[in-house]
Order: sequence, then C-alpha cells, then structure tokens
Amino acid sequence: MYCMDNRGRWAAAMRWSFLYSGTDNETEKRLFFVRIACHRVSPILTKMHHGVNAEIFRESEAVPVLHWLGCRCVVLGLRLVMDLLAYWRIDNYRRDIEGGAGFHFNSRQPRLHTAIEIGETLWLFTRLAGKSGLSEYRLLARLVVRSKTINAPGYRYGSYRVWGDRAQSQYYQATLAPEHDVYELFRLLAMDSGSLKDCTRATMAQAVQTIRGLKPEGSKLLASFAAQLPQERRALAVADEVALEKALAREPSQLPLILEDKSLAYSVATKAELLRSAPRNRQLVDELNRLYGGRCQLCGFDSPTVYAVDSAESHHIWYRSRGGPDTAENLALLCPNHHTVVHATDATFDYAKLHFVFPNGRVEPLCLNRHLKRRPVG
Repeated sequence: MYCMDNRGRWAAAMRWSFLYSGTDNETEKRLFFVRIACHRVSPILTKMHHGVNAEIFRESEAVPVLHWLGCRCVVLGLRLVMDLLAYWRIDNYRRDIEGGAGFHFNSRQPRLHTAIEIGETLWLFTRLAGKSGLSEYRLLARLVVRSKTINAPGYRYGSYRVWGDRAQSQYYQATLAPEHDVYELFRLLAMDSGSLKDCTRATMAQAVQTIRGLKPEGSKLLASFAAQLPQERRALAVADEVALEKALAREPSQLPLILEDKSLAYSVATKAELLRSAPRNRQLVDELNRLYGGRCQLCGFDSPTVYAVDSAESHHIWYRSRGGPDTAENLALLCPNHHTVVHATDATFDYAKLHFVFPNGRVEPLCLNRHLKRRPVG
C-alpha cells in the first residue's frame, strides 16, 4: 500500500483545493474529491484518477473502489453520488399533470435535501390497483435535481422541495401495462441501507414512505428499465409563463387566447381557475406596487422616481403555468432586467433565506421585503 508522507498528502490536497475553488461545476468538484482520495489509496488508484469521468459514479465495476472511497469520504466529510427513491401518490401526480407539471417534489423529510445534491437523480414511483386486484408499482418520474429550496410557510406538503432540470428530467405514463410493473425490479435494488427484497405487493409502499438512498448499481438498473417506458408528453404541454404573467397582470384579453391552445395539457378546471384569477392577480400586483413604491425587490431600482414611469413587473415565484398559486405569498415585484434574467435562467426561490437561487450557484437576496415571510427549518 502506497502512502505519501503527511507533507506530500497535504501538498496534494492544497493543490487540488486551489483548483477546486476555481470551478463552479458540481461534477468537477466531486472528481477533485475522488482524485484526492485516489492519491491516498494506492498507486493503482493514483493512475486511475487520470481517467476518472462522470460515468465512474455509475459503473458497477467501480463499486468496490467507490465503497472504499465512500468509507473514507464519510471520515473526510465528503460524499459520493447517491440517487434517491421516493413514493408519490398517484392522485398528486395526476393533479400535477392537469395543473401544469411542476417538475418538482416536496416532502416533510429533511433527507430530501441532506441526502441528495445538484445533478443527482430523484426517482418517483407510485402504487396502482392492478387488473387482478393486486397492488402494482409504476415509475412516475425521474428528476435530475437542479435546485433545492424551502417552501413558503404553511405549504401543506412539507418544507423541503427539489426542482428537476426540465431538459434532463422525465415524467412517465402511469399505464396498467404489466410490463411496466416495477415490483420485482424494486426487490433487486441495491440501497444505502436495507432492501425491499422481503416486501410483498401489499407492504412495499409502506416500506418506502421514508425516502431511500440508492447505490450506483441500483440507479443504473432503474435507468435501464426507465429507458423503455413511455414518457408523459403532457408534462411539457404548458403555457409560456412570460406570456401568461403578462396576460394576468396587464392584458386580460389575451388570456383566453393563450388557454384556447389545444396542445396544452391543462384540465378544464385549471383553465377555468386561471381565467377567474385574472382580476385578483391584477389587484395583487397593484397592492405590491403601492407597497414597494414601484421598486424592484431584488435591486431596489426605483423607476417611478428616476424616470417617472412604472416599470416593475410581477413575478410568480412558483410559475402559474406550472401549478403555482395566485397568492401574494407567491408573488415578487421585479424590475424588467431581473424579471428577464429570473425567467431566462429558471431561477428558484428559497423561503428560508428569502433569496433567488440561480443555476450557476449565484444567490441574490431580496433587498426590499414587506410581505414575504420566512419559513425557518432545522
């Protein structure tokens, strides 16, 4: 076993720490951790680290090495990639599709935040009543996590939320086709603790009420199975949020035209609720403008004073086009520049710290706030 002296180890660690601090890429950061650990293990792994890429975290051949590294990473306060498996009630899944698929998941369990990182995958599944009367299980979604936020105070489905990257995530159709049943597959999944091999069809749903961690070979097995599932295209059939916000706030005559698009997946009830909400939305926007004097909550830009023009725009923190509520707690007043950037980057909002979270890791707190309340956690 090769072992550098302490001075050599610290020199290597400091060298990679310097490189680590210069990258914002989460995958590259993890690779730096593995490279440092590889230098600590043996000459074989020292050579191996030069060829490390993102796939090593998913390949079963690397599991013994990663297990060894994982034990050391725990000691170092580091971690390896771990995907999660969680239960999603079928009625909530259907409501999500019909109200505008949000590509997010909520829970009361802190594990939804502590056990998964940006770029890792949350697998969602449900239980259905099969044709034979027995319980059957279906994969509903694969969310590649792009952001983790805390929900607004009083949100009924818990404090913790993860947002999926819509370009990489998928929803799957909840069919009754027997070949889509994942019961037997789940019994084979390698998990971070315990297994589902002894679960019956009646008890499996209860066994995963606690969010479970998947080992790399378990994730690979699920990904292989999911590749042959029919995707739920309705999850992508939502209105353009920028156009919808503009119609709700300033151009109500455009709202029926937007919702008449037959390609949209909204239910009749969702479309009716959006139409009814227009007057209330305009009232809320007027109230926010009065409350903040037309200033941007993010940068404080005061167009009424500078230009004698009201330019601030209302922003739905959780998009109305994707199921967000029409409440003051779901609205922020932004200048056109910030509003454009928030939409262009699909930035999320955290109610614990009252700041926007951007995909590049940048966070921007509100500089003006008189109506949004924090939701303390932990």
